[in-house]
Amino acid sequence: MGDALTHAVTVGRNPRRTARDIRDALGGDLNRALTIARTEQMRAYRSASLRNYQANSDILRGWQWRATPSRRTCPVCLAMDGTEHGLDDPFASHQCCRCCPVPLLRDRETPPRETGAEWFANQDAATQRAMLGPGKQQLYAEGKLTLADLVGERHDPTWGKSRYQRSLREIQSGHAKPIKRPTHAPPMPPAVTPAASARARLEHVDQRTKAKLAEMAQEITALQQRRDELGERKLLAPTHKERQQARKELDATRTKLDHLRYQRDTLEAEAPELLRSQIYTHSPTQVQHTIDSAVPDVQRPGIETGIKVFERMVELPMPHLTVAPTTQDRSFYEPGTNMFKLANAKPVNFVAPSTIHEMGHWLEENHLSVQHAVRAFLDRRTAGETDTPLALLAPRKFNASEMTRVDQFRDAYVGKQYRDPNGSYYATEVLSMGLEWFYTDPLAFAREDPDMFDVIYNAVRKPV
Repeated sequence: MGDALTHAVTVGRNPRRTARDIRDALGGDLNRALTIARTEQMRAYRSASLRNYQANSDILRGWQWRATPSRRTCPVCLAMDGTEHGLDDPFASHQCCRCCPVPLLRDRETPPRETGAEWFANQDAATQRAMLGPGKQQLYAEGKLTLADLVGERHDPTWGKSRYQRSLREIQSGHAKPIKRPTHAPPMPPAVTPAASARARLEHVDQRTKAKLAEMAQEITALQQRRDELGERKLLAPTHKERQQARKELDATRTKLDHLRYQRDTLEAEAPELLRSQIYTHSPTQVQHTIDSAVPDVQRPGIETGIKVFERMVELPMPHLTVAPTTQDRSFYEPGTNMFKLANAKPVNFVAPSTIHEMGHWLEENHLSVQHAVRAFLDRRTAGETDTPLALLAPRKFNASEMTRVDQFRDAYVGKQYRDPNGSYYATEVLSMGLEWFYTDPLAFAREDPDMFDVIYNAVRKPV
């Protein structure tokens, strides 16, 4: 029975199917088998969720009990709905419970919602009576009983803590005092900065995606083995009926395998945008733009993608921009204008990041808050360094007049020096390179240079 339950949890099998697999071990009692299947599969899923929450304690402060209010929901679950618990608190429920935990972020208050107790209070007397029984409903209507009074706890040496609905006799006798319903969330930990929170979200999404892909890989391997077994069984089946059954199972397995592969491929394709979405703002800017007719058609989708992502990352106002082509090897922004030019020689997959990069130059030139942030950062990081010719680092890419201060940037180009004769900056590559990395690989950026990541994240948001 244990092996059947473990397999059911691994492949996400419906508890009804699991119950049919284990009922023989229970003397053919299908009802008991269904109770065990539902209870233990849900326990496994909840436990896995709580372990995941604990592993992400840098961004999570606890979890909230979540029920679905309806006539089918027991009063205990309605009473627990909306209560908030610490990361180390177990999800102590009852048999066949359908409730689940929902994670609570450290840097966000819990959104208001109608709790199960509030939902119950809004039901008519007939519904309340049907759910509580006449005796409890009468006390409830008289204000002598709350749903929280119905919640009791048991402790089992094997199964741990569970909750149950206290009887009216138990309540009136005063035995087994009710569990006090939590009314406040666990204490809020010290606040983290929005940029640090974004970095934590990136890590969390990456871990979750990798775990899901690993789970899919295991299931794909199991289905491939099952497919091969069924193929052999179909060939060796002694009767036509057995061959037909094997062929039917084989077709179903192939269909499931194809569907799972499609889900895997879709998740892999969507993963980069899922990561980028963790740094998007709730107050995106808008960029009106014109693409010059001379821009090759093959570049236009990349330009539109770059502008769309830029809008989602940036809050600061932007002008109507013009995108034009250039025959030069490198794209560039025309200082003092609302135009940037893209190199036709660039591969198509470079168009979107190049678009974002050049728009970053306009942003730095035209917003003083951005200038101050990125130039102060560059001064701080390169203090005491001397200029190094970029041509020494990549001779075929840069000319002899281009200088940089290398620091420990992900790319030495970040430290490129744009100074007037007085030694003052008139531009930098800090913002443009940072925004480009927000697009291409925000997770690697956050891991390799969290200092610069935070500067860019804050610089493109409206000053508080």
